[in-house]
Amino acid sequence: MVKSMGWVILGLLWHFGVAESQSSKFELGMSGGATFPNGANDLYILGNVRSGYFITDTFEAEAELGAFAYFGAPMTIYGAGNLQLQLPLSGSLWPFLLAGYGFSGGLLGHKYQAAVGVLNLGAGMKLVFEKIVALRIEYRFQQFSGGESYEEITSSSRTSVSAADLQLHGLLVGASLFL
Repeated sequence: MVKSMGWVILGLLWHFGVAESQSSKFELGMSGGATFPNGANDLYILGNVRSGYFITDTFEAEAELGAFAYFGAPMTIYGAGNLQLQLPLSGSLWPFLLAGYGFSGGLLGHKYQAAVGVLNLGAGMKLVFEKIVALRIEYRFQQFSGGESYEEITSSSRTSVSAADLQLHGLLVGASLFL
């Protein structure tokens, strides 16, 4: 099953990757929004900046630097590399799928001090104006996991802290500039 899915994805990439070449090869962008952790009622604020390179007209490699926080807590910063498959339906409407992985130096600034892995999965739409700028709207799933399990021992207590496991579901709105 997984092998078949891999061949389907490669076929789509080949099919859409041989389309007529666009003039822009780079994309710079930023976005922000709200994200919610699985099983909690907390609201996190999320923002990121991106720099992408179009390998083909529909396949883009992207570097992302992002941060999120909830009110009253330290900010978490992460970096990730993403791959995007864009399927232009018309000249100005570009739906896309995104997958990537990266790392954070810690989670929520205090609990996890070791590197934590960040899985990015998303789907969205770019509304392109004059092939120069775009409005970007996307759903983003992020899984922060890994790090170290350890025991925190103080003079009055002993606390076990498990490895990071945080899932976020977010809605982001942003802008892109094509160079």
